[in-house]
Amino acid sequence: IWQKLFKMFFYANNSGSGTAAAVRSGKSFVHVQMHHVYIEITGFYNSLIMISVYIGFAASACVGKILLSKTRTFTRMGSAIFVSALIFFILSNTSSWWVYYPHTADGLLLCYLNGIPYFGRAILADLFYCTILFGAFEWFQHWTLQRSDAKTI
Repeated sequence: IWQKLFKMFFYANNSGSGTAAAVRSGKSFVHVQMHHVYIEITGFYNSLIMISVYIGFAASACVGKILLSKTRTFTRMGSAIFVSALIFFILSNTSSWWVYYPHTADGLLLCYLNGIPYFGRAILADLFYCTILFGAFEWFQHWTLQRSDAKTI
């Protein structure tokens, strides 16, 4: 909150400098810095990164739908988890590079290198949660099928 107040005060008093300007509207700030425009909503992070995160979530659902719609095997599940994590890694790090790193090949490389530990953790977390969630779903389907077969006998 103190950063927001400082930015609002600083930009309002130095708007003639030409480096940055902020306009306060409700709970959001619109920042204009040279050729970058992004919206920062209090309590959230950069809008470009947030949009790429949601696109990554949607892409994960699409990958799961494509790879797991016909048959669900361990190989297909592992492939869907890895491809989803890879797409999310590429999207989120590209937007992070655009916002936080220099727009050079070295900046892009540095961004992806800094993201590698998070990629490994993301794959492990996806494996863990997908095993629990989809495993529970498969078990429940199998259990209800057995119960319905037992009632018909």
